[in-house]
Amino acid sequence: MVQSLRVADVVRAVIVAAIVGSALVLINHGDHLWSEPVCTYFWAKCGLSYATPFLVSLTSSALVRRSFRRARPGSAPP
Repeated sequence: MVQSLRVADVVRAVIVAAIVGSALVLINHGDHLWSEPVCTYFWAKCGLSYATPFLVSLTSSALVRRSFRRARPGSAPP
């Protein structure tokens, strides 16, 4: 699956992770950000909030490219 990735896919995944991850942190941990002192465990959970949409976007891009190649052998994926 790694060979299916392109730089554009990684850039798109970083953008998606920044937007969706920020929304997830605010929704899931926003009250904790402003009301209590934060700890290391809190920052690990925030990191996962960014890693999850990054990995989902990257994986879906690779799977779409792979399915495109299987459906149309010999053509270049978009």
